[in-house]
Amino acid sequence: MGCSAARPARPLARSLGAVLALSAVVATPRFVAAQAPPTLTPADYAKWEALGAYDLDPTGRWLAASIRRVDESVEVRLRRSAATGEPLVLAHATGPVFAAGGRWLAYLKGVSPAETAAAEKAKKPVRNRLGLVDLSAGTDTVLFEARAFAFSEDGRWLAAHGYAAADTVGADLAVMEPATGALTLLGNVEAFAWQDEAALLEEALENLAFVDGTRKFLMLDLDGEEDDAR
Repeated sequence: MGCSAARPARPLARSLGAVLALSAVVATPRFVAAQAPPTLTPADYAKWEALGAYDLDPTGRWLAASIRRVDESVEVRLRRSAATGEPLVLAHATGPVFAAGGRWLAYLKGVSPAETAAAEKAKKPVRNRLGLVDLSAGTDTVLFEARAFAFSEDGRWLAAHGYAAADTVGADLAVMEPATGALTLLGNVEAFAWQDEAALLEEALENLAFVDGTRKFLMLDLDGEEDDAR
């Protein structure tokens, strides 16, 4: 019988070298990718957030925190203090205030930075609206235009002052009872303030009957008594 020629043995060192070289080629891209620092874009910087004012409601059940981003957008986040459930995010919101009793939160609803820039370019006014959150139901309602607001001390009533027309000083003042939806509208109001420890609203009205600009002060009794002029 003839014997076939034996194959020459492949050098072990050469085989191991090829395997190691292949492993290095495969592993190198992964190593570089893992070590490469991420590149931040202007859009990434715009998302950076800063914590602003924050407050607990009178019952201690809710926390409201104001957030501002680098791109000048703002929002208010409402979260239960027990850290249960998802937060309620109020976009373009500022100045949140809790009512006594812990059922209501009011705030001013603005617009986005892009909408603000567009309005300013068109020389149009940028105005806020009144936002009202029913914390017992978790609902957010955006109402009418308002530049300022204040709850009565007991939290039953909410007064919201609108914007005056270009040729006047006084503006509409809306006095509402959030629980019932009852609304009283007072016209030509220049300023207002709640009287301590009573459901009374003191308003300063521009008295157009006097050419010298004298103002008349009224006391409005929301429990049904007559106005007291002085």
